[in-house]
Amino acid sequence: MTNALSRAADAGYGQGLAGWRQALTAGHPQFVTAVLLLKSSLASDLAFTAASALAMESLARRRGEISPLAAPGSRT
Repeated sequence: MTNALSRAADAGYGQGLAGWRQALTAGHPQFVTAVLLLKSSLASDLAFTAASALAMESLARRRGEISPLAAPGSRT
């Protein structure tokens, strides 16, 4: 939504379908592309989720509790 509105206000983008596509994917050449930002965001989200899951697993093992990552009905 934001990039589509930016395209409408910025003369650097073409006013056709190609300009809209550029606004949503590549942007201006002097800035980092939206696709690269999405990849970086996805990588950091996965790393944070893995670290959180490992911390929960570690705490559960220290306390002698059932793992929060275990399948329902299992006792490991």
